Amino acid sequence: MKETRLWMVAILMCGLSCLVISCSVEDSPAEPVGPEPSADTEFLNKMRSLDWGTDTCFVYGHKTPDVDAVTSALAYARLMRALGFNCKAKVSSAMNRETEYAARIFGFELPELKTSVAPQTRLIVTDHSEYAQCVDGARDAIILQKIDHHDDGDISDDAVPFVRREIVGSACSLVYQCYKDARIDIDDEAASIILAGIVSDTRNLSKGFTSLIDSTAVPTLSIMA
Repeated sequence: MKETRLWMVAILMCGLSCLVISCSVEDSPAEPVGPEPSADTEFLNKMRSLDWGTDTCFVYGHKTPDVDAVTSALAYARLMRALGFNCKAKVSSAMNRETEYAARIFGFELPELKTSVAPQTRLIVTDHSEYAQCVDGARDAIILQKIDHHDDGDISDDAVPFVRREIVGSACSLVYQCYKDARIDIDDEAASIILAGIVSDTRNLSKGFTSLIDSTAVPTLSIMA
């Protein structure tokens, strides 16, 4: 069944028309996800050093989000919650039907729409490095982290306290590495979310920029998902 789901998504991934999604004004603290970290790690200590403030930190992929943008935000928000930080994934504009299909096949819930943020909102951005691709209001927000697999942009590495940026096939592959660095077990749902992003952005590991990180993650996640 797992192999069938992976095959179906790999075959049917394609750019389709935009899908309107629901919106909620409810931004109460998110429930923790996953096991408590078993021990302090360098990754956890870096996270603790960030200026989290007292309100929810939102995790966003880029505007007009594709599967990798959505799933990298979802999976990274889950990791932050597992480490004890109040984070929620959101999308800044409507998602395409490819993303809706991936969520249905892999069995995870899509994030809600939140098109803008107030000044001083804490943000984590995934799968992009440009303000033009970021949620409205990001220039006046506090960007705590960037997880990206593109060239550096005007959301510069130097201006962000924690950056994981490598030129690989999928931002979700970097999220996968962050789970390993944090020593947090990837549960079935997180594995499905991450796997969907990698399969989509690398077109089932067939694109030329697919890296060893991508190709190592997929078989491992396929067993978990």
